[in-house]
Amino acid sequence: MTLQMDAVPVPMAMDASGSIRIGGTRITLDNLMAHFEAGESPEEIVAQLDVLNLADVYLVRGYCLLHPDEVRAYLKTRSVLAKQAKTTIESETGSSKFVRGILSRNKER
Repeated sequence: MTLQMDAVPVPMAMDASGSIRIGGTRITLDNLMAHFEAGESPEEIVAQLDVLNLADVYLVRGYCLLHPDEVRAYLKTRSVLAKQAKTTIESETGSSKFVRGILSRNKER
């Protein structure tokens, strides 16, 4: 018997916002990588994020291991954009003041 050695596409796609989603789900590469960086195995990740397929998680992990510089650059860019969005939202809505008020009231209880 001969094994068929077909190329398997990596199950990642970029959405309109620039987020890379895994396997047609709403799970982002950022989220998946955070699980890997926390030391979780693909099996543990799939148990927690049950919309993911185990094979897809392994394929994405393989891609990330083969392309560490590109993945690191993507994650850094996403982190910067997230911080900018948080700052904008907090400055526009005063949410940080609101949250501090709630935390302060909770401490008093």
